[in-house]
Amino acid sequence: MEQNKRKKVHKNILMIVTMIVFLFSWCSIAHAEEKSVLLKDMHMEDSNECEIWEKELKDSYGNSYSGNIVNIEASRNSYAVYNLDGEYTRFSGKIVIAEDVYTDCVMDIAIYGDGRELYSKAGLTRQTEAQDFDLDVTGVGTLEIRSSGEDSISLAEAEFTQAEERTVPPTYASLEELTVIDSVDFEQKTCIQKDTFGNLHKGRQYFKNPMSSDTETYALYNLNQEYLSFSGKLIIDEESTTNCNMNVQIYLDDQLAFEQNGIGRTTEPVEVNLDVTNVKVMKIRVVGKAGYLCVVDDVLKGHDHTPGEWETETEVTCDKAGKKVQRCTECKEICNTQETKALGHTPGDWETEIEATCKAEGKRVKYCTACKKVCAEEKVDKLEHEPGDWEVEAEATCEKAGKKVKHCKVCKEVCEEKTLDKLEHEPGDWEVETEATCWSEGEESVYCKYCGEWLDTGKFPLWSTNRKKSGLCSRSLPALMKEPR
Repeated sequence: MEQNKRKKVHKNILMIVTMIVFLFSWCSIAHAEEKSVLLKDMHMEDSNECEIWEKELKDSYGNSYSGNIVNIEASRNSYAVYNLDGEYTRFSGKIVIAEDVYTDCVMDIAIYGDGRELYSKAGLTRQTEAQDFDLDVTGVGTLEIRSSGEDSISLAEAEFTQAEERTVPPTYASLEELTVIDSVDFEQKTCIQKDTFGNLHKGRQYFKNPMSSDTETYALYNLNQEYLSFSGKLIIDEESTTNCNMNVQIYLDDQLAFEQNGIGRTTEPVEVNLDVTNVKVMKIRVVGKAGYLCVVDDVLKGHDHTPGEWETETEVTCDKAGKKVQRCTECKEICNTQETKALGHTPGDWETEIEATCKAEGKRVKYCTACKKVCAEEKVDKLEHEPGDWEVEAEATCEKAGKKVKHCKVCKEVCEEKTLDKLEHEPGDWEVETEATCWSEGEESVYCKYCGEWLDTGKFPLWSTNRKKSGLCSRSLPALMKEPR
């Protein structure tokens, strides 16, 4: 019984270990399939004093970084804006201060998603070690990286992780994007703003009340009934004196919607959250002295998109992807897109485009049955020659060989040839070369009838003594040959 229990326990342990191994393997595979995009490869929608570095970057601790670096000139309030369009889930990397940054320089950096702070770090110096960051950017439409300070900051090894499915980003705007209908002692600027507690904030709606007695400043914004909510923070600028005292009122279409009095240097940032549905005009009024009040981290949120039915925007074809979109049922803006893969060609039967001959290759093709484009092609081998009868091209002689050929009946090219052996010489008649005399033999030769080449030589015998004695030896050979012997 005890032995059976032990076997059961061992079996359960084995099953648990197997499941753990399976889950670990599955997670590893899922992680490996995640697609990343390097920051240097992302398009900057807008930027100021930002540069992609291909050179090596070193920090003061001897660490090296290369190949994927975006350098930002903090001394010039630099920034980089990226349109993520809800297609990414994470943004990670390192914030690095180069070893050649001046010792006494201080820099700040902040990262925002759709106006909302995702990360901030103040007081960076050359002695600051590389800062790792890993941010959730799911559903973020616009990502902003902003800096301020006295030198430069670099982002190294930074990359985005693509989402499996796009998340529709929210509709939002900042006060800087609105039309200011009217204002007094007011300016606006998009930058990193530091409050009296050293915290970083985005943007600056700047109300200036520096006098020792109370003065009024204000700004009148045109909302045009386009937004649902407004959020932001009220802070006191570092340049304000200890006597700073600010009273703030916010009016929505002339109705007081928010009021906060007695804001000073030691006041924590004051949060503002207002419903601005159907509001046409928003007025921010500041009455105070000895200081500067800023509205920061301001976000005007539009309605949440309600996706409608899928609509075909670009028809899919055999070789080009198509695109479908979903438009918001209220504002009609595109709130989702989906790409349809190209269909691929549907080949028909082979068709001869160029006939093959015995001189040249041919070609045949297949046309797509849908788009009629050529989707496959191949060569057709040359045809075999069709030989005709033998024809003598060069007659053989007794001096040289001849040649006979066969011409192709189709293309007339020579497709076969043979050599004709040289002919035998045909001897002609004997010809006297040297006449015979009484004292020496004559000589005669025979030559080929056709080419005249020498073939053989013969001798004539001496004439007899009787002929010599009779005085015939002085006579010519032709005369002698005529006489009977």
